[in-house]
Amino acid sequence: MSTDGLLTRSNALPQVRIGTQTWMAANYDFNGSDVNGVYTNVNSYGKLYTWTEANAIVYPGWHLPTYEEYQTLITYLGGDTVAGGKLKASGTTYWTTPNTGADNSSGFDARGAGIYSDSTGYLLFNQQAWFWTSSRLGGYAYVICLTNTSNSVFVNGIDYTLQSKYSVRLLRNT
Repeated sequence: MSTDGLLTRSNALPQVRIGTQTWMAANYDFNGSDVNGVYTNVNSYGKLYTWTEANAIVYPGWHLPTYEEYQTLITYLGGDTVAGGKLKASGTTYWTTPNTGADNSSGFDARGAGIYSDSTGYLLFNQQAWFWTSSRLGGYAYVICLTNTSNSVFVNGIDYTLQSKYSVRLLRNT
């Protein structure tokens, strides 16, 4: 293990090639906040980050994906109405029933880490997974959302100045 602060368990995270892109096949887990406020969730769900924290991640050879890079992934997997199921871990270990359409055929292995909001605390554990992008439009940052009740992928704009915390997946530099 390195002492430079960059090398953690994350270095051993599996990678998955989907189309022309190589993604980390697990959520990033260095610094950030524990999922659902429970440290033991880190190995299964990674950690949650504000948009500012997500954009400050320095991981050699990897970066926080743009909205367009997520769109490339979604398009490769058949579009926003079916890609969610292909991205989600199957079964109900990491998602609440019904986990609609989940087959993890992409190997992305998304898990329902939920979200954190300063005003409400931890929400939607095992029901939703929200992933930051590095892209902004005005005062909003794009997030990619998966839910246990749909096989679709949803794209939302979130006020990035709020202290909301979501998951992070990194994409290998090309």
